[in-house]
Amino acid sequence: MMMNTRLMQPPRRRSLTISGSVTAMVVAAAFVLSAAFSTGFAQVAGDFSGTFLVSDEIYFDRANDTIEAHGNVEVFFEGMKLTAPSVVYDGISERVSVAGPIVLYDAASGSTTFGDFADLSADMQNFVVAAARHILSDELQVAAGQMERREGRYTDWTPVVASYCKVCETRPTPLWEIRAQRATHDQIARMIYFRHAQFRVAGVPLAYAPYLSMPDPTVERATGFVRASIRSSTATGTTLRLPYFIVTGDHSDLTLTPSITMAGNVNPINTLEARYRQSFAYGDLEINSAISRDNLTRLRDRGYVFANGGFAYPSGWNLSFQLQMASDRQYLQNYNFFNGRTETFRGDVLNYATSTLNSNINVNRIRTDEIIQFNATFLDTLQAPTTTTDHPSRVMAGEYARWFTIRGIPGDFLFNTVAQSDYNEFGPSNARQRDIARSFTGLRWSETWKLGGGLLLDTEAAAFSDNYRFRDDPTLPNGQSSANGLGVVTLRWPIEVTQASGIRHSFEPYIRQLALEGDAMRIPDVDGTIDVFDPNGRFALSRFRRFDPNLDLTLTEIGAAYMAHFTNGWSLGGRIEQDYFWHTKPGQYTGGRLYTGELGYRSSRLSFNASRSFNDDFLAIADRASIGYAWQHASFDAAYTRIGIDPVLSTTSKTNLLSANARIDANDAFTLRANIARDTEATDASFASAGIDFDNGMAWRSSLGANYSIDDGEFDRQDLSIGHEMPWGGDMEFFYNFDREERRIVGLNLDYISECILVESQILRRRSVIDDAASAIELSVSVEFGSFEGRGRGACR
Repeated sequence: MMMNTRLMQPPRRRSLTISGSVTAMVVAAAFVLSAAFSTGFAQVAGDFSGTFLVSDEIYFDRANDTIEAHGNVEVFFEGMKLTAPSVVYDGISERVSVAGPIVLYDAASGSTTFGDFADLSADMQNFVVAAARHILSDELQVAAGQMERREGRYTDWTPVVASYCKVCETRPTPLWEIRAQRATHDQIARMIYFRHAQFRVAGVPLAYAPYLSMPDPTVERATGFVRASIRSSTATGTTLRLPYFIVTGDHSDLTLTPSITMAGNVNPINTLEARYRQSFAYGDLEINSAISRDNLTRLRDRGYVFANGGFAYPSGWNLSFQLQMASDRQYLQNYNFFNGRTETFRGDVLNYATSTLNSNINVNRIRTDEIIQFNATFLDTLQAPTTTTDHPSRVMAGEYARWFTIRGIPGDFLFNTVAQSDYNEFGPSNARQRDIARSFTGLRWSETWKLGGGLLLDTEAAAFSDNYRFRDDPTLPNGQSSANGLGVVTLRWPIEVTQASGIRHSFEPYIRQLALEGDAMRIPDVDGTIDVFDPNGRFALSRFRRFDPNLDLTLTEIGAAYMAHFTNGWSLGGRIEQDYFWHTKPGQYTGGRLYTGELGYRSSRLSFNASRSFNDDFLAIADRASIGYAWQHASFDAAYTRIGIDPVLSTTSKTNLLSANARIDANDAFTLRANIARDTEATDASFASAGIDFDNGMAWRSSLGANYSIDDGEFDRQDLSIGHEMPWGGDMEFFYNFDREERRIVGLNLDYISECILVESQILRRRSVIDDAASAIELSVSVEFGSFEGRGRGACR
């Protein structure tokens, strides 16, 4: 027996006393007479597999088979730690009596018990504590006249008071509490069962239940009622929402929310909402829905279903979908189900707009040498029947692209096939009556040859076909097809020289021969949805200055580009291009020369680039310029583009566009932002926007933003929010949202959060511009009781 203390024999007692100036440790096999204690104590720091005891004094009475420990007593056994002034162990009854105040910590459950007196079994798994205060997982506080733990699993409190609220010495009454004659905690089931329970707020009884159960703090999800809310609306009356959360599996749950009408012109229980969520091995699913019966419209039964899902499989395939359906165009506006929430539980945007319901499905697999993708979108307008729409009701597109090589044949191959369609089913109010279907298939080969002496020969050949089908357009034939062949050969000589002074010169003369043979088609101008996939995309034909797949041509292009890069950051250069057309239809193209000069500068803060292009008559036909500057707390950038009508550029319409953006971060809390876009050639394309953001990270935050249409002379959008965190734990926010084409909302949020309660309230006035519904004023309040550790403002309640 190893001891580092001094032995002494006390008078008039048949016992062994071990004492020291600070602490004495006894390692005695006699302390444990049964399997409840180990046959010896091991003084090993942090190893609780055995039992050991630390105290100022320890007495062993052989006659009565007892051990007494006094003064700063600490007992450790298998993750249990007992701290008390005095401990007595009776070897005959195998019980431990403890005189308080005591502290008993259980590492397995993360609970701590305080009390005035305790009687424990030798293994500390079963015990009785008088005047107990029990803290579960450092969150739930339970006070009881007596606490009894039995079978190593159940804990009984009689009588009991439980709350997640902090209790202060100056304010002993918690903000809310549950009082009961008896409560039992099942550590295995992780549930607490109350008998004859009262629910009190600020000490005032509000509800009684003969039986009440709640999960313990270790449970993240449990079946039961969750945050209740009351909403009063001029559209639907005053309703009480009682969400009931149901755990349907380890990775799924269902929430049913009946709405009980307390006042208004709808039925007493007129709406049932449902939300189902499930996580799978490779994705997630969420379904939101509701069904209502009211007299707000001519429909007796109304409802909606929104479903969102996304899956990413190890094989590389990805699937995402969104389903949005509603019984009528005003239903979502009347009940305001989402109230600004536009994301699923996994963060996917619902894409809910007050003007349109959007259902879509997307499937794709993208690899380094292959792309397979399919998407379909179905749009259902929520606008009034007399409103004119300018978008299709169904859009579908699929593509397969494969890059490959063939043994024995130099070069790279690309096979690309695409199918697309736009359907319009909105009737006479649709500005686009035409239905379009398109298919495209093409094969491209390319290779670059090194000829020696720095010469490079780029070769390329492609064959592709386009097929269009039109319906509901009397000006166009029902079907048009074309077969096209393309050949391109480019000889170029890139040269780069760096002088001893550091100036770098790059020069590249080239000569290109291009031949295109195909069938001309007469197709309409489309809005970009139908011609996303075209030969200018995968086949990279847009790099040619003049190219139209509907026209036959054979041309030779000769050019040269030069650029000098100086050590001070400046660059200067230009290029010359000359086209010679050998075969083209009369009036389509004429040969021409294009001169372009370019000036640039780049440093750690400033970037600048400007270019001007001239035609054969040395008239400026295109200007492009951009500039950007970054300070320590600010940045600015601007761009200008002007392109005139000229046959050398093959342009038939003008472009005159100026855009500028600025941002100032005055400090960590204050940001100013502004941008402008001015297009003098297009309508509804010029706007100015500005915004101010402020957040000091403590009490105040605000945001102001606006978008102004220069063409229409009025605001398209305005957003304002001002928030303030109250010192007593509350949060207030005023907000205003204006959208000229959709809706207008003004409201106030007032929230309160502490460690044990969350109260959210909102009052707002909203109006949908699209469906021309009457304005609605809403007041809603929701209250949630529970644990919000780390979220409160330190309020001691």
